[in-house]
Amino acid sequence: MPQVGYLLYHFEDTAEFGEPLPTGPVMPLPTESLILKAIYLTDTEVSLGTLYDAGQRLRQRHSHLLRIVPSPDGPPFRLALVYVHSGGEEVTRVGDWRLPQSLRTRSYMVQATRYVAVRMGSSYSWESDATLGRQGYFLTGISGPSALWRVGRVEGDALDRQLVALSPVRLPHPIAAPNFDKVAEPLQAFLRQHFEEFQKAVGRNAYLDVVNRASSLAEGIMEYSLTLAGRAAPSTLAARIGEARKVALGDDRPATFPLTGYGIALAERIRVLHQRTHADRAIQGHHLRPEVGMSAAIDVSELMIEAGLGHY
Repeated sequence: MPQVGYLLYHFEDTAEFGEPLPTGPVMPLPTESLILKAIYLTDTEVSLGTLYDAGQRLRQRHSHLLRIVPSPDGPPFRLALVYVHSGGEEVTRVGDWRLPQSLRTRSYMVQATRYVAVRMGSSYSWESDATLGRQGYFLTGISGPSALWRVGRVEGDALDRQLVALSPVRLPHPIAAPNFDKVAEPLQAFLRQHFEEFQKAVGRNAYLDVVNRASSLAEGIMEYSLTLAGRAAPSTLAARIGEARKVALGDDRPATFPLTGYGIALAERIRVLHQRTHADRAIQGHHLRPEVGMSAAIDVSELMIEAGLGHY
């Protein structure tokens, strides 16, 4: 009796993956199943800039496989079962179930490459790194950091198969990577929380949420910038922008103030976009188009760069 749920087979002749049935034969997976080649990299390997070489290794015949399954975290996060190469064997493949019965071929024997699901308690480095609290990554493509996925947690499902929760190191969208380490608490926690939700909104193309989170981030960035200048931050974004203008244009502008007129203009644009999400503006016919709302992702990224709190 095959261990259903633990094995994947790759059919070279049709370039398909299949899974064994309880009765023994192997049935092809639905064509929409997402299975990715992947290579695990430690934090040290990533910091040494080995992404190009690792991307070339993905072209090798037997990389690890990530079988993407629905994630409770939602986009842009991923949840995946990990499979490793385990040789090859001849298996019985069922007739193509996608064809009408009259056209379906009978089951036949075929050579297939076997992959086995990694179970909890394995000796693989991503599990040991997660246990020790070390950062680890799976590389799934050749597009540099946008193909790099950070391992967030490692857990076992009811079959004791290993599931890895993955978050993108850099989204394919043009947004900055944050660096809030220099911000004091509790403002740092505020910025981290809203950037995480901002990132999720960008991944979903949820333009209203993008604008709302960009506005919150702009508030925090303006507070951080004013604090560096030794100024108290007013309670609203509009007032903080006004205070920042006074600092930027004043004769006694502190050298520690990070924003130029460009950064202040970005914050003002985010504020105006956020106003357009309010009910009174919608009633007046001032609707926010999705593509305009998504542009707030670029504005807040540029504002982060201007304030020294991010990089591309």
